[in-house]
Amino acid sequence: MKVFKPFPFVILILLALVFSSCDKSNCEGMQKATIIDYSGFDGCNYVIQLKDGTLLMPYNLNDFDITLEDNKKIWIKHQVKDMTGMVWLCHCGDVIEIEEIRSR
Repeated sequence: MKVFKPFPFVILILLALVFSSCDKSNCEGMQKATIIDYSGFDGCNYVIQLKDGTLLMPYNLNDFDITLEDNKKIWIKHQVKDMTGMVWLCHCGDVIEIEEIRSR
């Protein structure tokens, strides 16, 4: 009977994770961030927190095929939008349009 050795499989999985993450060539202009569930606050839902702690309110987060869960680590590329004259119930940061988002 052949003995199962999981070590090569662990190495393959680790290599796959390393090569699927962002590097300079495929994540240029993207920032490290975290999805935060703010649904407990009036008028809020999911917000984005940048690495420096800045909170952002994405208005097009549901346009992307990404699992929304609290404390999910992501890469994000976005633009701040001028929402002068618009009424937002959640006032926790700048309103942004997400250009690109990926899990990290």
